[in-house]
Amino acid sequence: MTGVEQMPDISIPKATVTSRRKREYHQDFKRITKCQTQTNRENN
Repeated sequence: MTGVEQMPDISIPKATVTSRRKREYHQDFKRITKCQTQTNRENN
């Protein structure tokens, strides 16, 4: 799917952009929660 990525943002469907953003946000959320649990463990 390199051809789709090379196209400008306008031609990309909104669904794919939002899903990609959701996936990235989910990964960041996992990372943040993991860091929070580690800090809580250290504090306790």
